[in-house]
Amino acid sequence: MDAEVQADSAAQRRRGPLSSTGLVGNLFTVGSFATLVKLIGAVKVAVTARLFGANSELDAYLIAFLLPSFFAEVFSGSVRSALVPTLVRAQSNHDLEEARALCRTCSRRPLLSCAL
Repeated sequence: MDAEVQADSAAQRRRGPLSSTGLVGNLFTVGSFATLVKLIGAVKVAVTARLFGANSELDAYLIAFLLPSFFAEVFSGSVRSALVPTLVRAQSNHDLEEARALCRTCSRRPLLSCAL
């Protein structure tokens, strides 16, 4: 196990944090997907407006999705700010099983609450 960790660490040092597989590559990947999600959301709004037209039905549709969307954003923001440092700490301690257990716990509970 220690040999694998040392090999991974040595490979990371050779690549460097700003290589295409390091920080900049990850930044580009996350930024690309975030942009794609925003574009898909804009297309969804445009198609919805085209189908409904500018009337009270569209207002009712948008309001119906406003509250669940708001609660999802609040929940994801709080989980993100609490979960990411804990996962980084577990990974830096090379305790991958703890990190996996934390991810399983944090993904199961919201799914169960949505099912109810």
